[in-house]
Amino acid sequence: MSELTFEGLTLVGEVSEEVDFAGISFEDAKLRSCKFLRCSFHDARMLECQTASCWFEECSFNGTALGGSYHDMTSFINCQFEYATMLNVAFISCRLLGSDFLDTPLLGCTIKNGDWSFVGLRNQNMSNQDLRGVKFCEADLAGCNLENADLRGADLSRANLSNTMLKGTDLRKTLMKGTNLRGLNIRGAKIDIAFAIDFAHAHGGILLDE
Repeated sequence: MSELTFEGLTLVGEVSEEVDFAGISFEDAKLRSCKFLRCSFHDARMLECQTASCWFEECSFNGTALGGSYHDMTSFINCQFEYATMLNVAFISCRLLGSDFLDTPLLGCTIKNGDWSFVGLRNQNMSNQDLRGVKFCEADLAGCNLENADLRGADLSRANLSNTMLKGTDLRKTLMKGTNLRGLNIRGAKIDIAFAIDFAHAHGGILLDE
């Protein structure tokens, strides 16, 4: 393992391109307005790391320890999270466009607002989470457990909801434009009139104005 470490340091405005940070510690580090392009954080330690207004593009976080990290208005564009540990990670108003989470559980993470469009989230357990206002346009949510989650005002337009569990989910004011609603189990879900009409249409119902 490299002796290089950023543990406990504050970095502001740093730019790194195609740098290998594998195995390096960013534990308790504070990153402000930094940019990382096509960098590898394979097996890096980012426990309790804080980022603000940073930009990660096409970066690999495979095997990265991210527990307890806090990300505020940070962008992770087309990044790969495979076998990463994410316990108690907070994403506040972050952009995760096109990123993919493979064998990286998000249960226990905090996701507030933000844009998670085109993100790969297959088979994630995000039950009981507060996901109000999060943008999941064209995200892959197939097989996800969203039971009893709060999705009020979220945007799931054209999202893949195949085999997604939505029992007890709050779907009021949730946008579902172009989303296939057939076969969804929404037993006990909280819905509004707009969603009820769309759901009925998807299952062959006809609205009669008498």
